[in-house]
Formats: sequence, structure tokens, C-alpha cells
Amino acid sequence: MRIIHLEDDEIIAEFVQILCDGHDYTWARRSDEAVALAMRQSFDLAFIDLGLRGGDTGLHFMRWLAEHDSRTYRVLMSGVATHEVSELFDMADATLDKPFTARGFAQSLVDACARIDSASGRKRPDSPPGPGNIR
Repeated sequence: MRIIHLEDDEIIAEFVQILCDGHDYTWARRSDEAVALAMRQSFDLAFIDLGLRGGDTGLHFMRWLAEHDSRTYRVLMSGVATHEVSELFDMADATLDKPFTARGFAQSLVDACARIDSASGRKRPDSPPGPGNIR
């Protein structure tokens, strides 16, 4: 699975990279960087942090994906109540509240992979590598 993660916090990005073991993981710190990466290659899954430093927001990348790459499954990650922001909720395939645990992220990853596989007709082994086996 090709995953892009838009996150400005290096510690969270390193944590997520570990949890994405077994997948092709790409990290972007800013929305414009994420868009540039997505223009060069396609991703199956995007984890997108809403609140970024310096006035940046994940909304720019979320909108770009919605307009240019509808095949990428979009998970909005935020510490704010995303269900109250209808535009974001409408563009996201799923949400993951911050702070999250390893188990919570792993479940989100497994759920996203299952939905992507179902939509594409791909089959995966019963025990996926990496975080899906976290107990």
C-alpha cells in the first residue's frame, strides 16, 4: 500500500512510519509539499493532519486530492471536532481523532486497507504485516 502522511510534527510522523511498517510510506510536512508529491506519484491512502504550523492547513491537500485524485482514500487526522466541519467531513473517507494510540491508528490503517482492497478487488492475507497485528 502506498501511503502519504501530511504531518508537521516529526515525532508523530516517526511514530506513524513505524506503524506503517510493510507499506510504502511517504511523509510531507506541508500541504504544498504533499501536493507536489501527489502530482508525481499516486497514493492509495493519505493520512492528513488538519492543523499544521505556520498557518498551513491540511485542507489544501484534502481539496487537491478530492479534485484531482479521487482514488486516494483520505483519512483526516485532527484534534478538533472534524464532524462539526461539514466540508472536511464530506471530503474525508474516514477520520482519526488526535491524540491516538498505536492500537487506534493500527485499526484505522487496517480498516482503510480493507476498504481500498474491497474497492479494487485485491485480496490480502488474513494477518497483514505491521501494525494490524498490534494487540
